[in-house]
Amino acid sequence: MRRYAECVIDGRKDVRLLEVGYGLGVFAEESENIGTEEHVIIECHPKICAIAREKYKNQKHIKIFQGFWQNFNAEKCYNAIFYDSAVIGEDIDAVEELLQFIEFAMKNLLTDDGIMSFWYRGNKIDSRILDFLKKK
Repeated sequence: MRRYAECVIDGRKDVRLLEVGYGLGVFAEESENIGTEEHVIIECHPKICAIAREKYKNQKHIKIFQGFWQNFNAEKCYNAIFYDSAVIGEDIDAVEELLQFIEFAMKNLLTDDGIMSFWYRGNKIDSRILDFLKKK
């Protein structure tokens, strides 16, 4: 995850990072080791949010939003976005969820000079992801 953090932050000092899915907190920790100006974490699981809030309670530039990205209201101000979210529910297509987030983030959250990346858990890349990215 260190390499992911380096690529998303890309040597910038004014990083306003949006992280979707805290999980074990590895990406967040690596990002903070590099340094961010602002770091917003969206996490839907209440126990995971509590862990993140406790860990970063003295870090005023880190904010934890408990909920789903679909309920997150923000302006187009993030120049770094990392998506690493598990899909909850058997009837939800993980790839479709990822593509919906990318589309939403590009239109509503990511600055024109921003960098977005994601962690994909599949054992092979889904052709829908490649087709979508080719269009962008």
